[in-house]
Amino acid sequence: MEAQSKKNNTAKTKRETKVNDQKRKAKYIASTANGSSQKKKKTSHHNKDSVQPASDQAKGNDVNSLSFKERRKMRKNQKDNSQVTAKAKSLWGNIRMHNVSDEKRRELISQLLLLITDMMQELVMKHDTVRIIQCCLKYGNEQQRRQICDRLQGSVIQLSQAKYSKFLVKKMLKYGTKKQRNEIIKTFYGHVRRLIRQKEAAEVLETAYNDYATASQRAFLVEEFYGPEFAIFKSSTGRTLNDIIVNEPSNKMKILKYMHDTLMPLLDRDVIKHTIIHRALFEYFLHADAKMRTEMIEATREAIIHILHTEDGSKVAMHCIWHGTPKDRKVIVKSMKSYVKKICLEEHGHYVMLAIFDAVDDTVLVRKALLSEVISDLNEISKSPIGRKVLLYLLSARDGRYFHPDVVKILKQGDGNLYSKKDSDVRSKELRVAISEPLVTFITENVEELILDNSTAILVIAVVENVSGVTEIMKAIASLANKILDPDNEQDHIVANPSGHFVFKKLIKAKIIDEETSFSQILLEVVTPTAFQSWIYSNRGSFTLVSLMESSPASADKLQQILRDVKQKIKQQSSAGCSVLSKLLSKKK
Repeated sequence: MEAQSKKNNTAKTKRETKVNDQKRKAKYIASTANGSSQKKKKTSHHNKDSVQPASDQAKGNDVNSLSFKERRKMRKNQKDNSQVTAKAKSLWGNIRMHNVSDEKRRELISQLLLLITDMMQELVMKHDTVRIIQCCLKYGNEQQRRQICDRLQGSVIQLSQAKYSKFLVKKMLKYGTKKQRNEIIKTFYGHVRRLIRQKEAAEVLETAYNDYATASQRAFLVEEFYGPEFAIFKSSTGRTLNDIIVNEPSNKMKILKYMHDTLMPLLDRDVIKHTIIHRALFEYFLHADAKMRTEMIEATREAIIHILHTEDGSKVAMHCIWHGTPKDRKVIVKSMKSYVKKICLEEHGHYVMLAIFDAVDDTVLVRKALLSEVISDLNEISKSPIGRKVLLYLLSARDGRYFHPDVVKILKQGDGNLYSKKDSDVRSKELRVAISEPLVTFITENVEELILDNSTAILVIAVVENVSGVTEIMKAIASLANKILDPDNEQDHIVANPSGHFVFKKLIKAKIIDEETSFSQILLEVVTPTAFQSWIYSNRGSFTLVSLMESSPASADKLQQILRDVKQKIKQQSSAGCSVLSKLLSKKK
């Protein structure tokens, strides 16, 4: 009985489930029918004002058959302001043509500005249309440029941060008036620390700081690294960190702590390359105590190679070398590998090389990492006015004949630092020995070319005066003079050439290190009597003979014998050199 009851309940449940499924199905069919009916009504209503579905399909097939460029052009035409943009580009093309007169160009720019003034903010954010406005700035007159700058003045910060419009801000700085340029730079006040972290804006800020800002404006921009209050409250004139510390000594540590915390995150390779960062770092190093300086050097040492090409950056690098530990110095020196020639030829970078020669005790490291590359590029470095300074410093450090007192004064700031233990004379000698043999070989092989150039001639003299084992150089120089001087072409002879004459006079008087013979003795041995006698027909040649006569008694006696047969001819010459020479020969009787 109980089993029968369960069977009946199961059958009842199945029937109810079946009925419910049928109801849901009927409801779905009804709703689908209504939806189709409404869709047909909409379609029929739409078709009254448009093409038939078959035509739509044909149109879709036509679009698919278009090329990529044609489809792109069609999409552009569907955008807002497409017709205005197309017309603006057409005018832009005419403005850029080289055969357009200035008057016609100004007229076209006026038409263009009238067309785009209301949509300028939109155009400057696009890669193609922003060039239209840049072109207007380049070729427009003062009034047209002022119109553009006034229109965009309030958006400088936003434009500086965009990929394409940053170039427009640079053009505004370049072609704007002094007043407009000042207004643009003023818009950066209060935003420096934020903008310097943003790639595009940092580029614009760098251009403004380096190329257009005045000294006071640069100070205002750098001030923002001293503390938040300096970003908001500006003085009437820009102040350096030194000025602030002198007037407010109690704030020194507070400012340095803020600078430390602000600069540390900016030592990334992409950010530290900017000049404004170099200036802030240099001022920090000038006033930081030993502990703060050590922390900053440790954080900066691997990035030194990226900053030493600027004036302030090179000073930062020099401070890192002077006050860095041996480990810091080793990292800095090794980071310069493969860039040595470039550094030697840089106006500011080469000072870093001089600081290394002064301070780094590990001369083996310097020789392997730096001097090896100097030696491999001796030809190019020796011919550069800046590169020669590096070579001359290795030969005769801080010599007043080669280095300005201001340069020596800067380099002396590193004297007496904590980590340079070796005697400076010992360090200089070790470096000089390392460079001596390659320099002697190089000069011997290129002696005539080097002597006939006024600038490289100084290097030749410095090598002969400061390096041992230069006999081969002196013989090579003397052999150049062993030919007859032609009075009609006296410039072709080495002693009559202005640069060659200078070298010969200097070497005759020079004190040769560790050599048994002097240049005068070698000259008298190498040059034939006939060649010596021909020198009297040149004023410079005669003065060279005078220098030989005055160099030593032995040289004077030997030269007296050589010139004995031409004494009468010497008296007949009208040159000042022969007049002096004749008097010297008369005294020797």
